[in-house]
Amino acid sequence: MIPVSLILLIALKASFGGTVKGTVFDTYENKPVTRANVMIHGLEVSAIPPGKAYGAAVDRNGSFEIKEIPVGTYIFRVSSRGYVSFMDTISLTQPNQLLVKNILLEPALVGSSPAREQYHQRLAEENAKQPILTIQLKSYTFKDGFITINPSVQNSSTVPIVLLRINECINPITPIVKDSTGEIIRSNLITIDCIGKSFPDSTDTIEVQPSQTVDYPPVTLELYDFRLLPRGIYSISLVYRFRKPRQLSFTNIRPGYRTEYKSEIETITTALRGEFLSLNSIIFENKP
Repeated sequence: MIPVSLILLIALKASFGGTVKGTVFDTYENKPVTRANVMIHGLEVSAIPPGKAYGAAVDRNGSFEIKEIPVGTYIFRVSSRGYVSFMDTISLTQPNQLLVKNILLEPALVGSSPAREQYHQRLAEENAKQPILTIQLKSYTFKDGFITINPSVQNSSTVPIVLLRINECINPITPIVKDSTGEIIRSNLITIDCIGKSFPDSTDTIEVQPSQTVDYPPVTLELYDFRLLPRGIYSISLVYRFRKPRQLSFTNIRPGYRTEYKSEIETITTALRGEFLSLNSIIFENKP
């Protein structure tokens, strides 16, 4: 028999938890921003105490839902690498309140020159005949629930290519994690907004000459804690993905942005575009 006090506690918790749900889409392409994170936390933005933040990752349909939020006023923040973060103040004023927030994120990239577009068109034509970037997963390490993979990359084009490194705010590498049945496993952690550079610069690039093979910096699957996943066999592959830069509306009201962000603009307009899947996968046995 369940004690009356416990029943009351469960009832109180259920009656006072509000829900915030909605969608996050790209404002230009009207596609789901599937790598976006939604965070709801107190008005003290500079510090988020452990256990005091509410958050969710956006799913493949662009939807999110955060439940059991107490009545109160909060900072509502939506962020994704490669996009300008959205921030607003929201209030839940009554128990069991449902608040719907449908967000359009602006791409955080700028336009490219005609000469640079010709360079990328040449690479696209070569890639149509034969993949110009080869990714090999050489080895991995497992520590404290997290996997770090050591990849190498080879340039099969006739001209140098520039790859982006992973930094705090831009991540061109996406892991694809599958279980033994072949089902894709979603990440089980979320990240708080990056606090570093919103744009990569020349220090965040790797130049690979034609026919050259180089080591890419180690890639840690920071959103997958395998201690929280069922035991079993998993296969992990990596995708290098970077889209065509687009003009941001806010740059039009910054007359000096081309000189202020010269290094960043050069980096993101030079970086290789496209989607390149690793040739092989890492097979990992998750066990206690």
